Order: sequence, then structure tokens, then C-alpha cells
Amino acid sequence: MAANNKLFIYDCLLRKLRAAEAAIMTIGADGKSTFVLDMEAEEGGSFAQRNDNCHFFPHGSVASYTLNGTRQRGDVLIAPFKFYLFVLGRGCFVCWFGPREKMPDFASFNPSAWYLYDQEHSQWTGPMELEDVPPIAAALPDNALATFEGLGHRAFFLRDILPVAQRVRIRRRAAKEPRPQEAQPSPAPPASQEEREVSCPCCWKTFRPSQIMNIAVHASLQGDSLLGEHAMRRFLPTAFNEKGQALDERGMICTDFACPHCHHKLPPFFLQLPHRIFSIVGAPSSGKTYYLTTLIRSLEKYLPQEFRISFRDSDPVANAPLNAMKMRLFSAGSPEEAFLPKTEPDGETYESLPLNGHLVRLPKPFIYKIQKESHVFSIVMYDNAGEDFEPNLRNEESLGSRHVAMASAIFFLFDPTSSPAFHRLLEGHPDPQFRARASAIDQQSAILTEIEVLIKTALCLQPQEKIDIPLAVILGKSDVWQHLLDPAPLLPIAREGLLLPRNIQANSQRIRQFMFGIHPDICSNAEAISNNVSYFAASSLGISPVECIRKSTGQCIIAPDPSKLNPQHACGPVLWALSLLNPALFPTPAA
Repeated sequence: MAANNKLFIYDCLLRKLRAAEAAIMTIGADGKSTFVLDMEAEEGGSFAQRNDNCHFFPHGSVASYTLNGTRQRGDVLIAPFKFYLFVLGRGCFVCWFGPREKMPDFASFNPSAWYLYDQEHSQWTGPMELEDVPPIAAALPDNALATFEGLGHRAFFLRDILPVAQRVRIRRRAAKEPRPQEAQPSPAPPASQEEREVSCPCCWKTFRPSQIMNIAVHASLQGDSLLGEHAMRRFLPTAFNEKGQALDERGMICTDFACPHCHHKLPPFFLQLPHRIFSIVGAPSSGKTYYLTTLIRSLEKYLPQEFRISFRDSDPVANAPLNAMKMRLFSAGSPEEAFLPKTEPDGETYESLPLNGHLVRLPKPFIYKIQKESHVFSIVMYDNAGEDFEPNLRNEESLGSRHVAMASAIFFLFDPTSSPAFHRLLEGHPDPQFRARASAIDQQSAILTEIEVLIKTALCLQPQEKIDIPLAVILGKSDVWQHLLDPAPLLPIAREGLLLPRNIQANSQRIRQFMFGIHPDICSNAEAISNNVSYFAASSLGISPVECIRKSTGQCIIAPDPSKLNPQHACGPVLWALSLLNPALFPTPAA
């Protein structure tokens, strides 16, 4: 009989039964564990089977756990033919050891129907979902019991199960997770909300929602293990109030969350809203900062007016640097005041974050919310220094460009003033950028090749494979070169609240043909990355900038005259990408 004994574990949260198939099985937060539970990453334990015996050994960092209502610290024997009710970390489960033919009827378990029993007054309350337990528990004594349909006379102590219920409550409220249905037999059940991985918009590492940390509030809890002594402590909560809100060690309500990897504060509504990264790529001094600044202002006006789509600031604190640049550019009284300096990795649009054991400079995420009726999500953009995309950087020096591999759309901004071919076509043009960039080395084609390598390496693609992510090639500073196309203007991409995909396609074909005649390498490299490439003309300023002297330094700078700003076609690439990612946002003409 001993050889036939197996360990069976029923997860009360996921409503799943697992049978141990090896002599040693692990339990923990790591996705590689045999039994995955919501707990601190370093906690967990192991089940070891040998002959007729099975033991559970907690890992060294586990302070305690409860087994059948008794708090344990060391290893315990799992004897055959007995039920064991475990509470470990923020998970609860039922364990049974014995031959399969003697296995209890786990199919009768129904954790959708929990009951609470007040032993002092012999009073039952229920049925209820586990997440509904915390508000009721406050009125019950410490020795109250908690059980669910199918457990028979077996029960957890309410005091042991309450932290689990509180965690379920706050997690489902935060993620708006639907209550799970009764488990049905299935060879491969779909992943639960708890197993769905999300990515940090700051360091781009992935994690499960249960691993998200809270940020302490009480002043005495200053000092974080990663961010240093001046940052508030990040922690995985174990105490909650009656509303399911996490409490720090001093009982203060904590409403801010942090990434478990870099400990950066996560944006508001992080779990409620999908986040889509829109990566703007380009060479140093190609105009990415001016384009991003103009783009945000244009989207704030154009989307509500033309399509009744709300485009709003999702995190005013985090977006402050970009909002300051927008105010500076469009509220300036002189070219000097409108000047936006080149983005540098040590500037205010970057921050130092602990990653892979050392501090690295990464671009700050700027997050905006898009909403039209029930369609709502966030887009994340970065003001990268062009140096992040240059080839020949060592691996640890190119971390700032890693968001491109996770992007929902990529926008490559081509700078004609850096191109010798455009210099020849526009020889004698008065725009001062041509003189300033005359001796610059044009690496734009190499940057596209580097982006291809980055994406395909990160996504484990073969060299000949392509992504389907929208890739917009934007020929910037179109006010300088658009007369080279032909006298006919570009077609409008929207009219009377309707997006015009045929016009977008016609414009793209026309611009590609023009670009291919000058820079076939740009077209070839872009089309080697994605199956979905479109070409656009845009001008962030609508005019050539002017040279002026910066009074504070005496330096000659190139800046726009704010009285003549007239951005052109800045929104087009983003509208195209959004229409592919969420067609319901944009009505189109009837076929």
C-alpha cells in the first residue's frame, strides 16, 4: 500500500486539486513551484514523501503557519488517511495523503459557499464568498470557525483565515476580478486573474498581481531596502482594515503600490486599466522631445473634438516633467523661453532605479488615459535620449531602450536634417538645423537595425520572423521638405468624426515611394521588423526654428518662435496605431 500513497492538495482559492507526482514537491510564490501560493517570495516549503510517510518542511524564512488550527514553526508529519487544513502565507488549502482509490470526494468541495460559526452563541452565518468574510468577522469572537460546503465537520479558525480573505478582497477589488465559477473538470483550465502577469512601466519586469507591494505611510517607516533611507518602506501587507485596504506596521492605511522588482511607485489604477507602451524611437537630436511634447498637446485637443475620445493626464505627479515642457513650449514669449534642451540620461526625464543589483538610469514613464464610453486604457510613453538607441552599446548600457520590445506600437522619428541625402536635395535651405547637423554622423539606419535585434532577441524570434506590432515611420520636420513630394497636399485622415483608413494608406504609399527613392535602407530596415509598417509626414513646430543667444549662458541655441508655432500632422501616427489596437474607438465610412 505504501507505494500507492499519493499526496493530494486542494487549493481553496483557485478551486483546484493537485496530486503530487514526485518524492519532493515545493510550495511557494515562485511560478516554478509545484504548488503556487500568494506569499512572500522567500517563503514556502517542501513536501517530502517516502514510503508510508509524508512530511512538510517549511523553508527557513517562514516564521509560522497553521495546521488544523495549531500554529507551527517546524516540520510536521502528514499521516495517511487524515485531513490537514493549511494556512501558509496568504493561501489556504486542504491536504490528504493516501492511495488514490481511497481519496475523499474533493469534487464536493464548494469554496464559493463559506460559513462562519460563533461557538459562544452557537450561531451560523453564511453562505458567502471568502472575500465577504472580513466585514462580518469584526463582530465575531476570536475563536470563531470558518468552513465551506463539502468540508463536513472540519473547519479553519477564523483568525487564521481572515488575512487570506482580506487579501482576496483587496486584490479582487483592485483588479475588478470577477468571482470564480465552480471548478469544472478540464485538462487545462484557463489561467486565473491571480496568475496573469503584468509588467512594470518603469523597469519593464513582469510579476503577478499578488506580488505587488504597498508603500508605507507612517513617518517612522522611512527607509527602503532598495531605494534607500529617504524612501518610504515597501512591503507585502499582512493586515487590512474592514474595507480591505492594506495597513502598514503602525496601522496607517496604504493606498499606493510599488513594483516588487524596482520598488518604483506604480501609477494610479495600475491593475484596473490595461497599459499600452507607445515607444518613440530616434537618433540623438532628431526632435523626439519636441514631437512628444507637441503630440500630447495635440491629442488633448484633437481626440475630444474630432472623435469624442477623452485623453487625460493619468498621473499628474509622474507626468510633471512632460507637462512642464508642454507649458514652456506653448506659453513662451520668446524663442529662448520656448527652447527645450536635448534629453540627457542624467536629466529630469530619467531616474535612477535599482535593477539587477545596481543603480541604472531609466526613462520615466509618462502615462495618459484614453476613454470612450466603456473603452478605457492607458498609454505609456518615454522621452528617451537618442543615445539609448545607438548601436554598439554594452548590454547594461542599453537598458533604457528595453521598452521597445514590450511596446504595443513603435514610432520611428526620422530626422532629414541629419541625412546627407536630404542635405543634397535641400542645399541652401535657410533652416539653421541643416548647418548645425552638417557634420553629424547619420546613424538612423543603424538604429533601426539595432531596434530589430533588440526586439527579436527579447521575443526569441528567428532572424526572418517579423512582429505584427504597428510600426510608424515618421518623416519629421515636414515643413522643410514636403514641397519635394509634389504640389498636391496630403489627404485628410479624418472628416466629420470619421477616420479615413484609405486616406491613411494612400498617404503612406506616397511617402514610402518618396522615402524609398532617397533612403531605401530606412524602408527596408523598418519592413524587416514588422508586417505592419505605415509612413507619415509630421512637423512638430510647423516652422523652421531660429538661432538666438541664451542670456544665462551666452550660448547660441536653436529654438522655435512661439508666436509662429503651427504643428502639422503630429496626431496621425498615433491615430493609426490606436485604430488598429482598438477599432471601436474610431468610426469609419461605410464600405
